[in-house]
Amino acid sequence: MSLSEWMLENDFRPEVSNGTSGFFKKHDMMIEERLQHLYRDLREHIAKVDESALPHKGLLSGTYGAAMFFYYFGLHTGNEVAQQDAEELLVQRLNHIDVMMQNPYFCNGLAGVAWLMRVFEEQEIMEISGVMEELLQVIDESIMDGFELTLRVGNFDFLHGSVGILNYLLRKPGHTEYADRFVSALDRFKIETGSGCLAWKSNVMGADGMESVFNLGFAHGMPSVLTMLAHLIEKNALTDPALASELLEGGIRFLLSERQYDKTSSYSNQSSFDATFVNSRLAWCYGDLGVCLALLHAGKALNRKEWIQVGEEVALKTLSRRTLPLTGFKDTGLCHGTAGVALLYRRFWELTGNPEFREAENYWFHETLAMGDYTDGLGGFKTWTKDEMLKDCNVLDGAAGIGLALLSTVAEIPDTWENSLLLR
Repeated sequence: MSLSEWMLENDFRPEVSNGTSGFFKKHDMMIEERLQHLYRDLREHIAKVDESALPHKGLLSGTYGAAMFFYYFGLHTGNEVAQQDAEELLVQRLNHIDVMMQNPYFCNGLAGVAWLMRVFEEQEIMEISGVMEELLQVIDESIMDGFELTLRVGNFDFLHGSVGILNYLLRKPGHTEYADRFVSALDRFKIETGSGCLAWKSNVMGADGMESVFNLGFAHGMPSVLTMLAHLIEKNALTDPALASELLEGGIRFLLSERQYDKTSSYSNQSSFDATFVNSRLAWCYGDLGVCLALLHAGKALNRKEWIQVGEEVALKTLSRRTLPLTGFKDTGLCHGTAGVALLYRRFWELTGNPEFREAENYWFHETLAMGDYTDGLGGFKTWTKDEMLKDCNVLDGAAGIGLALLSTVAEIPDTWENSLLLR
């Protein structure tokens, strides 16, 4: 069944001219009910969680991120208790911040927590003054130490490296200095692979136990590096954007050289220089969609229409991938599940105006609701692990992230939270 046929069968009539609000028409009430269910389950679940005992913490992999869902849910519904839950949750978790002081990273460390504090301050959700301001200064010192280390060793990971840390530092005064140092480090560690192509090694182990590869995944590899470069150029965050533009040009050339035309996916998880091509999944973390995001943002930053065209072509090719063997889906989370893919298609629609991406977004949000049918889940949702399906409340893999994604389909909430995944 094609996307258009599915839309007709399910009586969907997306209004692509009216932004993100109201395009679910038939299913708005279903989503509203699911959001209420998510809020109740998350609130009850998190009240029982001992954050100090969790192996994974932080904005994306701990309970901090649920504060974003609580606040925006409360804003949308007028539920003042939910808005209070958001601030109280953040303050409660900050009481355990000492267990994270040696972890500067964005996913499960200090940079993500500080990012959330800055966002809540910007949106006047909370006031940072007095003791809170002193705490943030201490956190910032640890983050800066980590940032310097990542630049010295060439760690350009988004979730656990300098790209993610910089994503927080860009919200601080004097961010141009941090952006300039990041670009200088990229220049030092660049690898020229021929024909004007530039690439950077990843610290994440690749196939067959290889420890240093050209990683093509968004979570840990080159697409997020290039997306960050595009953001720095677009936001005028650099003293001199010339070097960043040069590095972005070389990095995009490398991505274009890796494109495959006769495989199910256009990109493998890592460069063909390092391993035999293996078809990648559909996801935010790995696969074609992360590469497309980098191509679209880079094309926009440097006004390169040909890059935007390639990004759109590669993304359109993914629309035919609907069955499990072709998608790799096992759950609904943002990292490697259906809700994350739905968000990416929405972003592609915003960047290209192509209504086929809008239809794909609708389809995968519908699938997200259909897959969230666990009676013992959080709002019906569970997260896949290697051994079993588990309850998970976080943003990256769990119910809070799914809630934020669903909420954004029926409410005019600030899209700032999407920056936590580098979508904006």
